[in-house]
Amino acid sequence: MGDRTITSLSEGERDRWRRNTVGLVFQDFQLVEDLSVLENILLPARFDHWRTPRALLERAIMLADRLGLDHRARRVSALSRGAQQRVAIARALVREPKLLADEPTASLDSTNGVRIAELLIESARRTQASILLISHDSDVLRRADRVHQLVAGALGPALAASS
Repeated sequence: MGDRTITSLSEGERDRWRRNTVGLVFQDFQLVEDLSVLENILLPARFDHWRTPRALLERAIMLADRLGLDHRARRVSALSRGAQQRVAIARALVREPKLLADEPTASLDSTNGVRIAELLIESARRTQASILLISHDSDVLRRADRVHQLVAGALGPALAASS
């Protein structure tokens, strides 16, 4: 990716590269139930920092606010599935990755789905990141620059471009 040959990196270097370059939202979110919203958002940064840098903390709080999450919430296990997905999305965005991979609207109502799509696309444009966005939601797909469709396991041509 870019000028890096990922396969030539050691396992530790690949782990670091993934943490710093790729933002993933897992289908089952991989949140730590006993941690707060903010602790879950900042969890990947704990691998690199003994103390969370102030700018990263402020970004985590901004993302939580932007996604309609109370960053002071004690435990993510008490949140709805949609709110948990928004925590996972904030965690994927907190380090401003260069590649985002996500099915962002799977557990969200249409209003939050559109909000998430707009945030992902805005973040990607600001940081010049790429998004691999998987969705069946036409409102989300309309916001993409380029849409491809999988047909019988093969990638089809671009279907449409947003304005």
